[in-house]
Amino acid sequence: MRQQAWSERAYQNGHRLLRRARLQRVLDYRFCSILASGQPGLPPSPWDEEALWLGEARAAQASWLAELEPERAREFPQRWADGLRCFAAALRGTRAEGALGLAPTNDQRCVGFLWVAVGPRRLAGQASGYVWELPAGSAWLFDAFVHPLVLGTYPDLARYATLRLRAEGASWILGQVECGNRVSRRVHHLLGGQPVGWVASLRCGGLRLHLDRSHQAWRLRWGRAPTRLAAFLPASAPAAAERRAA
Repeated sequence: MRQQAWSERAYQNGHRLLRRARLQRVLDYRFCSILASGQPGLPPSPWDEEALWLGEARAAQASWLAELEPERAREFPQRWADGLRCFAAALRGTRAEGALGLAPTNDQRCVGFLWVAVGPRRLAGQASGYVWELPAGSAWLFDAFVHPLVLGTYPDLARYATLRLRAEGASWILGQVECGNRVSRRVHHLLGGQPVGWVASLRCGGLRLHLDRSHQAWRLRWGRAPTRLAAFLPASAPAAAERRAA
């Protein structure tokens, strides 16, 4: 906490006070940075390729993902039905058994996942209350989870997903990082992501107020009005992204 900036400490202490006072159901606030990457980031780290598996998980593998995070996995089938994509990481062999303390088996064990939405589409965040409007030729990274004993896998998983998406025509890789989330910010920077604006939100009872700040302008929104992510990209990006996607 001492190493954090005063703004990050104030942000987290404010949420802690609201939780202790049991007021978060009626009063809450959020602040997040929007990051965009138009260039590939650093190459993957030198993991043992025989021990680390990276790939795209399908709906048939829902129970496999649920072994890592059962509570969150309940909504995964609906995500696949909505056209969202999931990339996963797994350890296998003796390294997996030693790292996670699992009984020896020959099966791959899921140690992380990362969800992706490909534009054009709208994506609603259940916890944050945000609604993101993705332009064509862009991909949005969200809801990443990695086993706490293999955190170094998170950057490799994000790089793998980014390379796959770029090969499929995604010109921009987008994501949001909430204030104080240093791990997520570091991974986006490794992918070449740069801050392009921010979104601040205030919820009081049933009223939601949002303020978007991009390089183009300020925008005030109410309720579930979406954040137009095309406004956060450079002026020439939407047209170029649409041509590449086509």
